[in-house]
Amino acid sequence: VVGSVLWWAARTRNAMSGGALRTFRLRRPLGSSRWAVGIVVAATVVIVLAPVSSLVWSSVRSSSGFTMSWWAIFAGFETIDAGSTRIGSPLSAMARSLSFALVTGIVAAAIGGLAAMSVLAHRLGRAFALATVLPLGISAATLGLGTMLAYGRPPVDLRATGLLIPIAHALIAVPLVVAVATPTLRSTDSRLVTVAATLGARPSRAWWTGYGPTLRTVMIAAGGLACAVSLGEFGAASFLARADGPTVPLVIARLLGRPGEASFGVAAAMAVVLVVMTTTLVAAVDRGGRRS
Repeated sequence: VVGSVLWWAARTRNAMSGGALRTFRLRRPLGSSRWAVGIVVAATVVIVLAPVSSLVWSSVRSSSGFTMSWWAIFAGFETIDAGSTRIGSPLSAMARSLSFALVTGIVAAAIGGLAAMSVLAHRLGRAFALATVLPLGISAATLGLGTMLAYGRPPVDLRATGLLIPIAHALIAVPLVVAVATPTLRSTDSRLVTVAATLGARPSRAWWTGYGPTLRTVMIAAGGLACAVSLGEFGAASFLARADGPTVPLVIARLLGRPGEASFGVAAAMAVVLVVMTTTLVAAVDRGGRRS
């Protein structure tokens, strides 16, 4: 799998090294093509919305009919007593997941941005950028186990700092950040840097004049993507989360592992909240990127 990822990254790099991106003229579909496009769009909408609609429906339904009991846990700041296991407060899990996502977004955007910039700066930067793609060929659970073994025991023991999950999530998100940032920076006209240097700007100032606006926009989008990945990640968090500090996906999994209608209803409600959190984050990042 790792070999396939390396081959794909090399092919992508070679394809993007040919210069500026080509533009294509879009044409309105006519005749049978219009029907084909309509069918694909309708099928996509159904496939995407059906699971979300099922979650919303399950969160307000019980065997006796319509109910808001599952949502009362959020409104009442109550804890879910899972028999012998204390699930904890859903609000605490939401706050914890958001804090992990924020740290993940900052770390992944910084590392991924540096990797993307190194491709433009030096030939060795390509090797560094290629190395950041390696986690794509490794499962999230394996990355979580590796993070626990590397940073969860002496001499580097970060278990008490709460950084193990953001580190693992950043490892998962960095390849996505590099994949987003590198083509965009490569498509930026490098003559802007030359013009700025000709006008007397220092090398660092000239570079920022040419690539800064593009880099700022793409880092906002890439950081938001990393945050969204962190919010829904389960594999690595299952190894690294403390028993008293689960994330939202872990709380949902624990609830689904218990029998009973109430556990399923609360899990559906938390899944709806997770969808809303992720959608809101993506919308905010998209709006911020447009403004910048």
